[in-house]
Amino acid sequence: MTNRSEDNKATLTYFLIGISSFHFINGIEQFVRKFKIEPAFWTTHPRNIVNLNKKFSQTVCMNAHDLTCADKEAVKTAIGVDKLDLEPLSPSFQEEFAKERLLVQENLLHRSDPFINNYTHSEIRDTVNNYFIIAYNLLKTYNPKFILYEVAPHTMYDLALYQLAENMGSKNILLVDTNIPSISFATTDFNNNRKFIKLSRNRQFGRNKLVKTFDEHIDKQGESIPFYMKNRKFSRSYGNMIYDFLKYLYADSKKSLATLIKTQNNLNKKKTGYQKKKGYLLHEKTGNSFSKLKKFILGVQLEILYKDKSKGFSLENVASYIYVPLSMQHERTTMPSARFMYDQKAYIKLLANNLPPKYTLIVKENPKQFTYIRGARTRDKRFYEELENLDVQFAPLEFSSHKLIKYSSAVAVTTGSAGFEAVVGHNKPVLKFANSWYQQLPGIYEINKGDDLKRFFLELENENCTINQEQVRSVLEDLKKFAIYLYPAGITVKKQGWDADLMSQNISALLEQELEVAEYV
Repeated sequence: MTNRSEDNKATLTYFLIGISSFHFINGIEQFVRKFKIEPAFWTTHPRNIVNLNKKFSQTVCMNAHDLTCADKEAVKTAIGVDKLDLEPLSPSFQEEFAKERLLVQENLLHRSDPFINNYTHSEIRDTVNNYFIIAYNLLKTYNPKFILYEVAPHTMYDLALYQLAENMGSKNILLVDTNIPSISFATTDFNNNRKFIKLSRNRQFGRNKLVKTFDEHIDKQGESIPFYMKNRKFSRSYGNMIYDFLKYLYADSKKSLATLIKTQNNLNKKKTGYQKKKGYLLHEKTGNSFSKLKKFILGVQLEILYKDKSKGFSLENVASYIYVPLSMQHERTTMPSARFMYDQKAYIKLLANNLPPKYTLIVKENPKQFTYIRGARTRDKRFYEELENLDVQFAPLEFSSHKLIKYSSAVAVTTGSAGFEAVVGHNKPVLKFANSWYQQLPGIYEINKGDDLKRFFLELENENCTINQEQVRSVLEDLKKFAIYLYPAGITVKKQGWDADLMSQNISALLEQELEVAEYV
């Protein structure tokens, strides 16, 4: 085989966006040692910057938080240009990418709290513009063959980059983690998870582990608690709430001085807009200590409210029902992966509006929702009151989700794993309002408008929603062919004791396959 020239080799440019987990970094090091092809551009957690700069001398490594804060000047300096192209401010660009801009803006509002942090409408608009200016200039400067994201882009700058990439000739590749332990899929489009990337057989590491884990997990569907929900309190007693509150106050007080210093430093730098970090990184930001305390208390109040509304719940009082397990917010599984259905009230209202009289809606809140204080509050008193006005019933946090699925007529989800459990573990049809990795399974009904619900309920009444489990198994076997022994979160990999070395080899193999560099060996 004839080797390509060094000039051709130099054109194999790629980006690594948000790659921060240790096993991902190890896999990239393996690839670079083998093929001597460094990434052109890499965004990562600040703790990795110094080490990566030492190991990858040809790579522009940037603190991901600078891009999250839409710091144009930092980008201009990093990529070595005198000025940035402002084409994203043009009328034609803004019109062409209006939907994409709206999604980035919604994600921005979802992940930060502009109301507590006193951000103006002008600052929000300018920040969205800056995300697209940054993305446009990065793509124009380097023209990467592909961009690898550790997970679905969800910190605004990466979402803008994702939205523009294919339009400007670059392929997106991202990992979709699943509720199957240690297993993910690589895809080119998180909005259409049928576009999976299949690693060639000689590049699949840990295949035996994957098959064993996959099959065991399928066999336990409908019985086991997902690995990410184990050892977690589903409902707190009032005593536990007080304990958590005191523990939070103690932990936060230790950070107060550092927060004050960081805040003053940021003010001294005269940052503007979303660059006003106020002592916390934007993607974690909840405001100052007082505003965080306020959110903590609000979480306790809402949990008490929810307990009250779910008091007296019993399945014996319900003949036929549709089960709606709420997804936690904010999380990338709801924004941006569920796109505009991140507003869960929207699809529940649509469902209620088309619900035949014989059915009841049973809603169960995510057990982690009330203790989560990062970003904007996505729940408030009105949220539950509006659902209550739709005559929904609230299931207690500790009530078995398995049982709610088992006795339901159908399950309604956006991207949640309850849909997978419903079809595979309980033979129940699923109403899906957004895309998910398992959406190819039989028994999953795509809902885009009210008429889709009308058709579904007509089929349900006529008993035409029977799921063929042989077809389910066949689709699962097909999915297994695309599955990769890999999981994006380094903390989870260590905690679960999965084989990080095999996962690193799969990252290296994915880069090798996508850059088509086998002949360099």
